[in-house]
Amino acid sequence: MTIAIDISQIVYEGTGVSVYTKELVRHLLLIDKKNHYLLFAFTKEDRKISNFIHELAEFSSNFESKVISLPEKFANILGNYIHFPKIETFIGTYDVYHSSDWIQFPASAKKVTTVHDLVPFKFPEVSQAYIIKTHSRRLLHVASECDKIISVSKTTESDLVKAFRIDPKKISVIYSGVNSLFSEATDEDSKKTLVKYELPNKYILAVGTIEPRKNLNLLITAFLNLKKQNKINQYNLVIVGKPGWMDAAERNEKICYTGFIPAPDMPAIYKGASLFVYPSLYEGFGLPILEAMSAGCPVVTSNIGSMKEVSGAAAILIDPTSEEKLEKVISEVLEDKKMRDNLIEKGKNHVKKFTWEKTAEETLKVYQSIL
Repeated sequence: MTIAIDISQIVYEGTGVSVYTKELVRHLLLIDKKNHYLLFAFTKEDRKISNFIHELAEFSSNFESKVISLPEKFANILGNYIHFPKIETFIGTYDVYHSSDWIQFPASAKKVTTVHDLVPFKFPEVSQAYIIKTHSRRLLHVASECDKIISVSKTTESDLVKAFRIDPKKISVIYSGVNSLFSEATDEDSKKTLVKYELPNKYILAVGTIEPRKNLNLLITAFLNLKKQNKINQYNLVIVGKPGWMDAAERNEKICYTGFIPAPDMPAIYKGASLFVYPSLYEGFGLPILEAMSAGCPVVTSNIGSMKEVSGAAAILIDPTSEEKLEKVISEVLEDKKMRDNLIEKGKNHVKKFTWEKTAEETLKVYQSIL
């Protein structure tokens, strides 16, 4: 069987879709020596693709790669299915075509698409009209043309069924995994990384682009209120992520905005944190929750959607609209060593359920099921 996988998304470094695509492909090649893989990308960012391909070639030989160099604007037009020829025109023949995001090009063979979230439809007020229209058209195409849809959570599966009336039998829920590097970070790694980024020794950590959906304002307000009450005085707040709506963000000497931090340094950042807070209003999966747990950092997150689903009983769940509740929980976890240690232990045990090997194995079964 020849499996064609669109790896175009890996160029968007730091995004959940990029992480998913890299880890899935890497682990499919590790566990499957029987089938042949055709990895292709529509992009002009050849360097990122070639670096990834070079990495794969160090341990696998059962794949080939093709990069179709296109300007991003032209690729987007093609992604909207306007006069787009079948994918075979560009990559040749194959048995299964998997798109790691919801851009599914016309194809003759069996088709699989992974859907990560429905952000434009859940938060239309912060999405441009053309994006909502484009994504709606793409998802309708996926719903009608794909043989199988992979959803990264039951939350996203439910959203798909409700919004696009997709038959649940067509959807397979396959959770993402966590890179083992997060559990391997040491205190020494953390010390070096904190010096590198000039971060404080004691901090509460948040990870995510600064945007309304991430609900970081709730955390910032709760943090500053605790400071006014002379609580948690020795702690700072560190926010890691792309600037996004940075102009609207609260400024304070105790709040550190790092901007984007490359993936290799993130395990040490999590390891050094005293608490990880993830008050998001909506996520398709919520990978940072598991990354924090893997690194041995206690987690506080929202009691809704995929955050509740993914964290299980290993995190403290809070109402993402309640500043008072969040203040109380932050103070309790930081002041109660027994509670903190219990959360760390629960998190380390819980995260063992989420491995990329398991994700790859279940995805391979999906490919086999449609042939």
